[in-house]
Amino acid sequence: MKKAIAAGAGQEAQLLYIKSCLGSGHIDEAATEMTRYLAGRDVKKMPLRVREVWGSLKDREKVDATYGKSKPQKGHVQLDFLQSPPAALIQGLEPAKDQEQLPSILDATGTKILEMTQNFPNTISSEAIHQEQLSNKGKMRGSQDQTFRYLCMLPTRAWGPAFKEYRADSAGSESQPKGMNDGFMLTKGFTSAALMFHPTYRPESTFRYLGRQKINGHDTFVVAFAQIPGKAHLVGNFQSGQTSLTTFTQGLAWIDTSTYRIVRLHTDLLRPLPELRLEKEALDIGFNEVRFKQSKQALWLPGQVTVTIDWDGKVLRNTHAYSDFKIFNVESSERIGKPKASAESSKSDKKSTVTP
Repeated sequence: MKKAIAAGAGQEAQLLYIKSCLGSGHIDEAATEMTRYLAGRDVKKMPLRVREVWGSLKDREKVDATYGKSKPQKGHVQLDFLQSPPAALIQGLEPAKDQEQLPSILDATGTKILEMTQNFPNTISSEAIHQEQLSNKGKMRGSQDQTFRYLCMLPTRAWGPAFKEYRADSAGSESQPKGMNDGFMLTKGFTSAALMFHPTYRPESTFRYLGRQKINGHDTFVVAFAQIPGKAHLVGNFQSGQTSLTTFTQGLAWIDTSTYRIVRLHTDLLRPLPELRLEKEALDIGFNEVRFKQSKQALWLPGQVTVTIDWDGKVLRNTHAYSDFKIFNVESSERIGKPKASAESSKSDKKSTVTP
């Protein structure tokens, strides 16, 4: 593409080259080519597709500036799950002697996740959220409970699978937890957490096999991982007021030794974000097997989720419990009547069905 552009290829080729540079992590090269492309023109007056690429470039530059620092800032503890995972999480671990098993573990786990994404039905479940405000010493300052219907779908994405998750109230209208103005936090997007083991996203993280451990009745392989900034697509976002930053994660996955299903996932920030006064963002997910009458495939979906953040001198914790899973189908049919004297009559029937 670079040779084609040098030979006189059009601006569409330039734009495609910028996108490919972004995708491969060559941020400086993408920025240089974008400057050539704009040639002094105001990006705000450019077509939407150009503004989108420019926006992606600026996001990547911000990520590079934030995560490109090799040393943690003074006073901020930086975790390293790959080399020194938290001792509390690996009690009873039988350490691995080498990394020979890692490729086969990742291949088998990736295959299971690939199979799930290829046959994933729209699901709906009951979600119970318990929100807490704590002091740094763990003293309860406030709490509240809310319940929602939780819809999870897997729309087609050009760059890879990603779950779309919605909350609805008892009447079926889209809804969000209340309490943001009272100091509680909003958390979502847990089904996608295990997708970093999907073959599409696997090159975007570093993995290390730690050994074997028994948890919740499962014999498991324990695999540490850390996302690679500039490459990862499955990123998080932390927003405080009008300021937001992209977040990357590291953590541990417990993978059943017989089924290669992820039964537990624990993540935290790749590094603290003092820019937003965010010291910790820990996510712990327990996955449960879910079966439906009309499907032979068993799905492994989040059953219990705990999110804990240490932000601006406060500790906030949300616990999510999911139950009563059903398949959610939307069917549409149309019947066209016979033409009458001066017009055609038609009748359209649409129905939504929820099945266990």
